[in-house]
Amino acid sequence: MSNEPGRIRVEPDQQLTSHREAGKLHLLSEGRIKVTLRSIRCVDVHGITDLETHQITRAFGSVSHFLRFANGGEVRFAYNAAGALLEFVANDVEVGVIGGDRIVLRQPD
Repeated sequence: MSNEPGRIRVEPDQQLTSHREAGKLHLLSEGRIKVTLRSIRCVDVHGITDLETHQITRAFGSVSHFLRFANGGEVRFAYNAAGALLEFVANDVEVGVIGGDRIVLRQPD
């Protein structure tokens, strides 16, 4: 299958590749999902009252965030001054990406 916009390819090892310019891709996994994001512009929390803890640490030219939701879900991410994403780890949290550089976090229903 080609890499034309609008095409989705599932590899034999169950990797999913989307070549869509716009749209929605929903993945649900009991294991790990790897997504490549070059930089981030903003991070939104949908349902701010579901947030239990938010810690921010600045060190060595980077900013690190740790968020814990009321259901126990956690997110840890770090970026540098240019907005390049250095780390992103999420457990038991819905993660959306809008426009390639906006991350939306939400506690699952």
